[in-house]
Amino acid sequence: MPGPLRDFMKSFDYFKNVPFILLTPGEKTEAYTVHSGECLFGGILVITDGTNNAKVIVYDNTAANGTVKWEMTVKGDEHYGGAFPPPIEMDNGYHVAVTGTGASYIPFYIPVVAT
Repeated sequence: MPGPLRDFMKSFDYFKNVPFILLTPGEKTEAYTVHSGECLFGGILVITDGTNNAKVIVYDNTAANGTVKWEMTVKGDEHYGGAFPPPIEMDNGYHVAVTGTGASYIPFYIPVVAT
């Protein structure tokens, strides 16, 4: 994405008024590369088994290393948790690692299309 466009999209005051579509590959139960290359992290829903805590770590990469962009733990007895922050720029990819017995998650992203 060209620098000026990237800077423009980072302006959340404007971006919150722009309609966009969140894509998802569906529910996952293990580490998964959601997208290869540049995209925007749109959020994540974390699901527990009702007893055990679930932890997810979101990496700006195509593997479980590199820059951590988001991390959260949901208590087992809460069943669901998640985050849908202002879109977070991912330069190298979007990879999620998950821990916790019976844990799953649904990742969301916004693809970046070169103009």
